[in-house]
This record gives sequence, C-alpha cells and structure tokens, in this order.
Amino acid sequence: MSTTTAGSVADPHAHDQPTGWRRWLYATNHKDIGTLYLWFSLAMFMTGGGLALLIRAELFQPGLHFFQPQLYNQFVTMHGLVMVFGAIMPAFVGFANWMVPLQIGAPDMAFARMNNFSFWLPPPAAMLLVGSFFADGGATASGWTLYPPLSVQMGIGMDLAIFAIHLMGASSIMGAINIITTIFHVRHHARGHSDRVKVFNWVATMRRGALSFEAPMLFAVGFIWVFTIGGFSGLLLAVVPIDIQVHDTYYVVAHFHYVLVAGSLFCLFAGYYYWAPKWTGHMYDQGRAKFHFWNSLVWLNVTFFPMHFLGLAGMPRRYADYPMQFADFHMLTSVGAFLFGLSQVYWLFAVVLPSIKGGEKAAKRRRKGGDQTVGRRRRTRMDRAQPGAVPHLRNAAVDQVTGAEPARAKITRTEMARAAEQAGAPWNSIGPGSGSERGAPRGATNGF
Repeated sequence: MSTTTAGSVADPHAHDQPTGWRRWLYATNHKDIGTLYLWFSLAMFMTGGGLALLIRAELFQPGLHFFQPQLYNQFVTMHGLVMVFGAIMPAFVGFANWMVPLQIGAPDMAFARMNNFSFWLPPPAAMLLVGSFFADGGATASGWTLYPPLSVQMGIGMDLAIFAIHLMGASSIMGAINIITTIFHVRHHARGHSDRVKVFNWVATMRRGALSFEAPMLFAVGFIWVFTIGGFSGLLLAVVPIDIQVHDTYYVVAHFHYVLVAGSLFCLFAGYYYWAPKWTGHMYDQGRAKFHFWNSLVWLNVTFFPMHFLGLAGMPRRYADYPMQFADFHMLTSVGAFLFGLSQVYWLFAVVLPSIKGGEKAAKRRRKGGDQTVGRRRRTRMDRAQPGAVPHLRNAAVDQVTGAEPARAKITRTEMARAAEQAGAPWNSIGPGSGSERGAPRGATNGF
C-alpha cells in the first residue's frame, strides 16, 4: 500500500515510466500511442503514395514503358491495401487516442495495455504486406478488394496479404472496442455529446458561425466541396443503365477517390491543423499551411476530375496500356498526381517537422470570437488563449487534489486551477473539468 505525503503529486504512472525506446515500445499513455499511430500512418501514406506515382508514371503515355502488366497490377492492388488498411484506418485511431480522452475528461483510454498491443500489430502486418513484393511470384495482383477468381490464382503473396489484413483488422477491432468503451464508461459525468451529419447539417452549422478561414477551416470546407462531387458522381452509379456502361472504368476510380481522399485525407489534414498546436506546443506557419491546402485542392481535382471523362469514354481500370484516344487525359492526370504528391512532401518538410522542432508558442496566439446566437440566448465568446502542449501525464495535478481517478473526481474550479498552476499546465487541459464542464461558457471547447 502506498501513501502520498502532503505537497507531493500522486502520479499513478510515476513508478513505471520508461524512457528512450522503452517509452515507445511499452507505451500505455494514450498520447504516446496516438503519436505512434500517426507516424505509422504517415509512413504508410508515403508508401502508398509512392506506389500511386509509379502507376501514374506508367500511364503517362500509351505503351508499356516501365513495368509489365503483372507488376503494374501488383502496384494497383498494394496501393489500395496500403492506403486503406495502413494509412487511413490507423490515422483515425491515432486521432481518437490523442483526442478522445482529452475531450471527454478521461484520464486515459479504458484498456491501456490492449491499446499498446493494438498498435504493435500493424507494423509487422505492414512488413508482411510490403514484403510480399519479394515473395515468389510477387505481391497479389487481384485488386485491393481481393475478389475471386483472381484472388485464388495468386501465389504466396496472396497468403501474406491475407494474413497482414487479418492482423490490421484485429488491431482495428481492438482500437474500436477501446474507443467505444472509453467514451461510454470513462467519460466525465458532465460530458454529453451532439451528433451532426451530412452536408446540409455542416453547411447550416457554418452559416451562423463566426468563421475564420485558417488552415483547419479551409480543409473542412474543401472536404465538403470534394465530398459533394464524389457523392453526386456516385448517384449516377445507382442508375442501372449508366452503371452498366461505366462499371469497372475510370469513372468508378474517380468517384471513390473523390469520396475517400475527401472523406479521409482532407478530414485528417483539418484535424491535424486544428490540434497540432496542442500536441506540439508550437504554431505552424499559416502561410505554408494555406499553400499546402490550395495546392492539395487544385491538384486533387486536376488528378481525379479528368478520370470521369476517361470512364465515360470507355477506359477500363487496371490496364497498364491504352489506345491513343485516352492519352491527353491520362497525361493531365499523371501531372496532377505528381504535383499532388509533391504537395504532401512539402507539408511534411515545411509544416510538420518545423512545428515539431520549434516555432511560435501556441499559448501566445489568441483567437477572437464574436457574438453568437444560440436558440433565443445570446452569448459572447471572449478572447481566449490557445493552450500549449498537453502535459505528458496530464492528470497528476488532479490526483494530487482528489486522490481519486480524475474521471470520477468532484472538485471545484478553484481547486482545479490551483492544482494546474502547481503542475505548470493550463487548468483546462489536464483533467475532467476542461472546456464544457458545468459552469464553463456554453460553446467553449477543450482545445482552441
């Protein structure tokens, strides 16, 4: 049985906090695991993007220039698997790990050790997936949906891909269980939630808001725009005569890339730009962030919009060669793809890495809000400083005051502020009372 002397901080993690590589290998802290997920997702995003550029290099002009059709279809298949299972899904789990406990006032995720295990499944799965290129017969070339009969005609690369996907699926299931359990059973008693869905709700929400078109909002609005294009193109696929004509053509490729890139990638970028100052304690360069947005938006449309016309003209997907009549649109698409890829490299080296290494302190930036009407009540959101980085063990100060789990603690705002001051952290970033607790202004959020 351990006791806590007066003036000491009762830190439940203090007895077992490894450093160096052990901190990451044995990580149970939700912020560390969220960071690991995000870096892994970024690595797989760059891998999948590289495969996409190899595809577009082959399709730049008619004829077989760099790869034989079998290897080309391996690139197509692995691009889809890597992007969906290796990049997009882990990225959202990473965001959830970082932000869900902060937003619901929980001390950590519900199952900390399962959280660690769920992360360490994807890296070996990714090695199996990418390593299947070097297996006898190469990687699977059946398309990322792995439909028969092609999927039953592959070599050992197919087996490696199936095992890798099972591992990533198990990781995703454990992550989902952890997130759901955390939200329902570890949240602070004062927490509730609101649900807004689909385009009309988003647009109506923005209509009466005090909008500031910085990088997070730009990517949010850009998401709505390109997601809507993808939705309308999908409506045509529901018309049977049209679907018969454009089935398995580049029209389908254009449709699901508009939905996936918008519904996933642009949302992730918006989330990154919104929360990164809280993660790192530093502001990124707004000019560079906006440059990244406009390049991403423009080159995304240059890449995928011409694919609609390719599909309507009869260009089938998964072909390494094509007639001359499709050459111009393929060339335009390839140029757009390379510039879109370079835009993401720019984001990594000009925005992400500099903001990690240093820059303007996030706490020094202030965000101004105007009068807003909520129902029949009128409120004014005061200028408020954006908080800096979340402390690594953000609940230690709360434990000092209560001696209990922060998620169930009942302490006053004065005690919370005093404990936070002693811990050297903003009071609204260390415990359950952050943001929208009872007594906080309606509309205030945990973050900025």
